[in-house]
Amino acid sequence: MSCAAVRRRLAGLDAQVLEVVNDPARGETRHFLKGLSLLRSKERDEMTFYAHGKGVTHRGLKSLIMQSWSEAMYAMNLSCVDDVERLMRRHDAAGCFRQELSHGGSRWHFSGTFFWFKHSAVFSRDWRKISRGRYGVEGYLGRHIPIAKSVSLTPYRHFVDLYGHVITRGECRRWRQDLRRR
Repeated sequence: MSCAAVRRRLAGLDAQVLEVVNDPARGETRHFLKGLSLLRSKERDEMTFYAHGKGVTHRGLKSLIMQSWSEAMYAMNLSCVDDVERLMRRHDAAGCFRQELSHGGSRWHFSGTFFWFKHSAVFSRDWRKISRGRYGVEGYLGRHIPIAKSVSLTPYRHFVDLYGHVITRGECRRWRQDLRRR
């Protein structure tokens, strides 16, 4: 979708579209801090949801798998906003598929890079620290927020085979039900 099309879809909303040149070597990491600087505040009640294009370079079955994974992450982060808000009263970050695995310059991350974070937790630190590589954004929260202050919206701890299967709507439904009980 072109930036013009995105702007048309967001017309009438309080939204700003930033158009940047893609950097294949660094991906979203190159422009992340610039965008984050526009949100900078230390207000305790402010949170940001971050997501990015997922699976746009894949074809065939891998594309279907990535699409199902992306849909699951949107569903878990945005269809359950009341549950996320409740969990964020006790945590500084929330997202799907949390991994205790060194990646992107951190000891833990939300695989897929769809996550929520409290402004007070990130901007009260040296928030400009980021791994300069391609996976810098994926590891960003793990550099700034202890894992104990994060919560996974999905039950997976280690999901080596997640890229290997389509996530069904039934799985997402079960995950949302589990989330409501937490």
